[in-house]
Amino acid sequence: MNVLVINCGSSSVKYAVFDAAGTALDTGKHERLEGEGSHERAIDSIFERLDGIPISAVGHRVVHGGDHHSPRLVDDDVLAAIERHAA
Repeated sequence: MNVLVINCGSSSVKYAVFDAAGTALDTGKHERLEGEGSHERAIDSIFERLDGIPISAVGHRVVHGGDHHSPRLVDDDVLAAIERHAA
């Protein structure tokens, strides 16, 4: 089981893929992203790079100002909290 972890910031996208033992199979980052579509192009580039590596799960860092302070599965309650805190 390989897990892709993504951290999309305002001007960067960082990622890592870990196997079941926690070993990083690949890591990388795209920085100084500016302009419309730049994050989408960065994500596309990451998926192209990871082509052939089976991914079983994806984690994403979400900062929303709510009361969730630990890793959680995104369910209806989490989505509602994110929506309440969206600008």
